[in-house]
Amino acid sequence: MTPPIDPRRPTDEEIKKIAFGATMSIDIKRFLDEVDDGSVAAEISRIQSTEIDATVRTDLGGGTEDRFLDEFAAAHKAGVFGGGSIVEAPEAAGYEIEGEISRGAQGAVFLARQKATRRQVALKVLLRGAFASERQLIRFEREVEMVAALNHPGIVTVYDSGTTEDGRAWLAMEFVDGLTMDTWLARNAPTDRDAKRRLVTELIATTCDAVTAAHLKGVIHRDLKPDNILVDTEGTPHVLDFGLAKPVDDSEWDSSRIEVTTAGEFMGTFAYASPEQVSGDPDRIDVRTDVFALGVILYEALVGQRPYVLEGSIADVVQTIAEAIPTPPRSLDPTLERDLETILLRALDRDVDRRYQGPADLARDLRHWLCNEPIEARRDDAWYVTRKFLRRHWLPVGIGIGTVGLLIAFGITMFVAWGRATEANERLRGTVGMVSNVLGAADAENVDQPLAASSMAEMMQKWLHVVNTDLTDYPMIAASVRLDLAQNHIGNSRWSDAKAAIDRAAESIELSTDSPSLTSGRLLHLRGRLRYKEADYARAVDDYQAALKHRQATDPESEETATTMHHLGASLRRLGKTDESDRILTTALHRHRELVSSARGGTDVKRRRVALSNLLNSMAVGHVVNRPEQALPLLREAVVLVEIDSEDPQADWRIAALRHNIGNCLARLGKLEAAETSLIEALRIKELQGNPVSIANTEAALARLGVLQGDAAAGRAHLVRARTLRGDLLPAGHPSHRDERLIEIELLLMVGELNHAATNLDIARKASDSTTAKAAIKRLDALLAEARGNIEIAEVLMGEAMQTFANVAGAQSPEARKCLATMARLAKKRGDLITAAQLADRARPPTEVSGGGDASQ
Repeated sequence: MTPPIDPRRPTDEEIKKIAFGATMSIDIKRFLDEVDDGSVAAEISRIQSTEIDATVRTDLGGGTEDRFLDEFAAAHKAGVFGGGSIVEAPEAAGYEIEGEISRGAQGAVFLARQKATRRQVALKVLLRGAFASERQLIRFEREVEMVAALNHPGIVTVYDSGTTEDGRAWLAMEFVDGLTMDTWLARNAPTDRDAKRRLVTELIATTCDAVTAAHLKGVIHRDLKPDNILVDTEGTPHVLDFGLAKPVDDSEWDSSRIEVTTAGEFMGTFAYASPEQVSGDPDRIDVRTDVFALGVILYEALVGQRPYVLEGSIADVVQTIAEAIPTPPRSLDPTLERDLETILLRALDRDVDRRYQGPADLARDLRHWLCNEPIEARRDDAWYVTRKFLRRHWLPVGIGIGTVGLLIAFGITMFVAWGRATEANERLRGTVGMVSNVLGAADAENVDQPLAASSMAEMMQKWLHVVNTDLTDYPMIAASVRLDLAQNHIGNSRWSDAKAAIDRAAESIELSTDSPSLTSGRLLHLRGRLRYKEADYARAVDDYQAALKHRQATDPESEETATTMHHLGASLRRLGKTDESDRILTTALHRHRELVSSARGGTDVKRRRVALSNLLNSMAVGHVVNRPEQALPLLREAVVLVEIDSEDPQADWRIAALRHNIGNCLARLGKLEAAETSLIEALRIKELQGNPVSIANTEAALARLGVLQGDAAAGRAHLVRARTLRGDLLPAGHPSHRDERLIEIELLLMVGELNHAATNLDIARKASDSTTAKAAIKRLDALLAEARGNIEIAEVLMGEAMQTFANVAGAQSPEARKCLATMARLAKKRGDLITAAQLADRARPPTEVSGGGDASQ
């Protein structure tokens, strides 16, 4: 048996909805039956009598000759005043009643168990025979007949039907353990605006699939609304309540039994009704009627209100639905994407011929939007489609055209290779060289504009098939293409694929420094890059050092050699070898400046300027944490270099990375408003690129900023999104996971969840192995002691943490200054205002260094 559900008093909003005819949940029904002292029932009656009955009475007057308005008003009134349905627990043959699920004007739904199969079902029971109209009985039979013909996971299945001994009709249907769509979204939708929009869009697209399945079986629902869509615990929607359904083709059904709609009759829920539904002409209703209702549901979920206000008399409501133009969504929410607005307005078009011609078309455009593809509703806008393609693929049109030619050339070359091995081999080498250029351009960290990772997946698989089959006789060429694939995979965070490609390439390449080669240097460099991404810095240093030996032996003055020096220096810094890192980065900086000065032609200059900006960024990153005042000018110089050649600075992922680092510097210097502006701009650009790890990094930075700003809600929202985006893309021991936990602890302390914070501190303490990590934990221990009122203990712990940070990075490092600021606050709490002022003065951030600087700074 299902355990009894505790009674719950309805909220004011729920009381109003109940007064307007909404069905009650079991917990509210129990409250009214068992707990209410009469006040809630009285309030429901008051709302009904003052707000609705007057409208209906005024509208109908002493009687009206307009049959449609009569029917409309009757349907409206039944929904309002039918809440006291006379439905007792039925005795349906073969079923055991376990509890009541909901109750409405037409009848009630019970949770039952079929005796033969022991499966749980939802048992829908009509009013007692004396209270059920003939029309209700016919519609009940319609639902049984129509839904029984449907078989789709998104449509609630009907198992059985019958009549009780006292004449009440019942049907047994699939029990969905879930909530109505609007309730489910209210409880489960993420706080992040964009994440919520994606969730809503996916939910409606899936609902469209179910409605499409019904249409293909010849059934129009005609009463789609959030109450008739249940979302289960897995987040999957299920369409139910086909009591008002209409056949697409009457000839397929026994119309003498189920045709109950005549001219002038309204059927549906007017809040989601289409213009043709309120016309009173049933012949105008087709599958596009359901599209309109889905459009209203989507509009309401995305914007927070319906597309137009229905108020006044029944005649006014009908006129509004028939003639009003939906309020443009972007006028209510300017942040809504134009494509989503276009989808909404097309779904809600009064002209059925301009509306989506079926829910499948609506679902298709919603999924185009989810994939950042051109939507069909704007396919006639050629410039829009072109922009959308370029934004999604991030590759110049010329390269795209060249790719087509490349594929053709490759196919011809491969064909000739079987018959003319020597000549074909040379052609193959040239073709693979072109392939390398294409794949290199597709790398999300390449200096050229990158392809989005999702758009490259199929292409990568096809090239891998070519390598594994057609290039087996050319191992060195196959190895070269595998390295191209690895480069792309690394840039798009597909690290297991990158490792597999590098390992296979290594089977054909000699890596010993006794036989230096360009190919060996490239493989070792890529492997070092992969290990750096995976936070395996020690092994990354080993690979970069080996790669540097190969490259210095083959071409010491090349850009590749300078790039490996740059990456080696960054890896050494990660290991804490600051002096060695600075020495190598200084050498790399001088070499990159020389390469920019000696460049011949625009392409060389552009590529080398980007490499120089990358190095400046790496040098700055080494200073961001402890010397942000020195990092800022390096980052700003890098931004200038990138902007010189960027085709679109507002959508350039490199500028996003630099803005991210600038935001971190500004935050550590206490310039929180400027930091937020920079980080939000970085996030905007990164979301265009779509790299989840990169987006997560900026979300985490915004979470840290939320802590500094004292905004726990914002910090929590950004932290949740960072964790969601990272998922399992990062290995268990990655520093980002440790940083997430430290941010979470501060947020818990801010909201007073001290026990939860203490538990997380114990976990973090066990994972802290470095001096600075232990100092960070000690600082949080001090904050916890302060929150618990142990000021003296907090001062001791904070002083020890501050001293550690000062010893490691200097007294003016951000972490040391953060400790000093807290110590000032603690001293003030003790009443020692002189010490508090002295500590606060020491906690002030340093002045930003002017000029671009050098790596030695």
